Amino acid sequence: MLDEINALLLEDNDSDAELFDEAIKPYRHIHVFRIKSVSDLAECVTSVYPDILVIDLNLAGTKGLQTLTEVQKVMCDAGNGSPVIVLTGVDDLEMVNTAINMGAQDWLIKGEVNGNLKRAIAVAVARHNAIREASQQLRNYILEKFKPIIGSTGDLHG
Repeated sequence: MLDEINALLLEDNDSDAELFDEAIKPYRHIHVFRIKSVSDLAECVTSVYPDILVIDLNLAGTKGLQTLTEVQKVMCDAGNGSPVIVLTGVDDLEMVNTAINMGAQDWLIKGEVNGNLKRAIAVAVARHNAIREASQQLRNYILEKFKPIIGSTGDLHG
């Protein structure tokens, strides 16, 4: 049995959200919750911890990579490090590369998500979990090796 995945869809266009819902329908282990704005996200993440965010870059009030930046800020402020997949209506490789360099795990082109959606979500969640685990292992290793220097508190800041 596949692990349950809670996906948060940030999409303000009802038609695009319906297409996403149709594409995700065969994957019963992926539960989608939809919000329409970055401000909705700020309210939502105080009570919901999504496994992944799928975000449209062009929303009312934010456009392009500014949307990704604002989403990352909201998630960071909430202490939520969920991975992000960019959902875009244009196949702009330069923009996609910039989004990946900014921390997005993957991208999907609207209207072409059917074959790639399950893979993109599964890979993004698995990659994020692997990075988080490796970071924790590195932190534990550093704390163990430098315990004589930093003391028993494990406080790297002083």
